[in-house]
Amino acid sequence: MDHASFEEKLERNPLRGLVREYFEVKPLRDIADPGKIDLALHYCSRNGKGTALIHTYFSPGRISVVDPDKDLVGISRENLAGLPVDIALGSLTRLDYRDAGFELLRL
Repeated sequence: MDHASFEEKLERNPLRGLVREYFEVKPLRDIADPGKIDLALHYCSRNGKGTALIHTYFSPGRISVVDPDKDLVGISRENLAGLPVDIALGSLTRLDYRDAGFELLRL
């Protein structure tokens, strides 16, 4: 099984969101307590649900989202409408942020 199809199957599992929230994002918030975050970067947002959790638990002023899959960029835009999020198609090896200082990074 290739990585992309495994990721898609994992993301479609209804338990994935609960695992991400209660075993990844919330514990990170509980131990890290980074204080005020002006700008966060989330790479590979997929369907946007993980980005929404970053918004819920860390409350950054703005989240920049980069995903290499154009179809998922569209899905993320739909799922994150109304949140302070910029979503772009791109690669982790070629991020186009020359002067951005991110206080939170989630890959």
